[in-house]
Amino acid sequence: MASYHLSAQVIQRSKGKSAIAAAAYRSGSRLYDEAGKCHHDFSRRRGVVSSEILLPAGAPESLRDRQTLWNLAARMERRDDAQLAREINLALPHELDVVQRRETLLKFVHEAFVDRGMVADVAIHAPVVEKGDDPRNHHAHIMLTLRRATKDGLHRVKTREWNSAELLKHWRALWSLHANRALERAGLLARLDHRTLVVQRQEALRRRDWASAALLNRRPQVHIGPKARKIVERRLVPRSVVRERGPWRRRDGEARPVRRMVRYPAIDKGSRVAHGVKVARQRSLSMFEGVRRWQARSARLRLRKERMTRLESVLLVNFRRLHEGVDYRWLERKERPHSLQVQVEDAARRLAHVKRRRGQLDVLMAEVDRTLARLLLSQSAARRTPLLLQSNNPRGHKRAGRMRARYPIAPSTSVPGSA
Repeated sequence: MASYHLSAQVIQRSKGKSAIAAAAYRSGSRLYDEAGKCHHDFSRRRGVVSSEILLPAGAPESLRDRQTLWNLAARMERRDDAQLAREINLALPHELDVVQRRETLLKFVHEAFVDRGMVADVAIHAPVVEKGDDPRNHHAHIMLTLRRATKDGLHRVKTREWNSAELLKHWRALWSLHANRALERAGLLARLDHRTLVVQRQEALRRRDWASAALLNRRPQVHIGPKARKIVERRLVPRSVVRERGPWRRRDGEARPVRRMVRYPAIDKGSRVAHGVKVARQRSLSMFEGVRRWQARSARLRLRKERMTRLESVLLVNFRRLHEGVDYRWLERKERPHSLQVQVEDAARRLAHVKRRRGQLDVLMAEVDRTLARLLLSQSAARRTPLLLQSNNPRGHKRAGRMRARYPIAPSTSVPGSA
């Protein structure tokens, strides 16, 4: 099943972010940060399928160099809380191949961003199964300039109309359109839908698609993140710790810049990771509860069908017995039917009614079975945890040791369906 995801965020200096570091990480390259006087080296990063910079018409070719582009964007921002770049993160249909995914993405980027004057740094990532990634997790990172590209470089004034919520809604609908066109050209039945679950479910009910309506009758998913997901899988207990937050600042009497220390154990009722763990467990419980409800409904329908089948066989025997003993000569004399004839007509009506009801039950059972099959398929995909593949990663054992030291194991904690 194709999955729709498109989210936008702004890379801000006030949160300690760097456009150079973000570009290096997403492109899997080594870039020099002029402001920080350091290199950001992610050249050994796995999973980067391709990375390229798309320029609007008339923009200088010098902006096609990633290091030049993002150093220029950072150099033009003077404030400590400046916004450096915008990032669009979207999921690519795993049903398409590598070439189809890239072509579809580039068409969307050109129409949505580059034709408006933005410079787009596009990176396509593929899942690394050896690290435990979901093999369907093909996605793309699109870093965009906040200033329009001109023949002299980036414009000195930011384009504020690109920040509107309506434009983001337009981008979401446009990506759904491009992805569905690519899926249709590939001869696939999967489709994406950018609308909310409520709107999709109402449309499914209008067209009497009960299976789709049942699958859409759920809470919207919340992004949990890899840290919370691993905590759930390993049955660990999260806890708040003291962290450094915010930008680096030089204070009076201090030799080097420092960051603000936030003591989360004193102010937190629960960490963000704990909230993610709670959401993951609730999602798992709701999925299993939905499967149980539909299994109970299927069992009730099968029991009702068995009763209808037995009643139909009894009525058929009675109808044949009555039918063989009826004298039909009263039709020629145009006289009122005998009591036996009335019984035959009543038996025929009851038999037709039972047959009609059994046919309706067959149709309803087919819908329930189809819905249950789709729910079980979604359940099996959710329960698929590729933790065994992490043993092939030589760095995974050290990371697991740090996770266990930070989040102690709770023997009583369990995850539904993890057994």
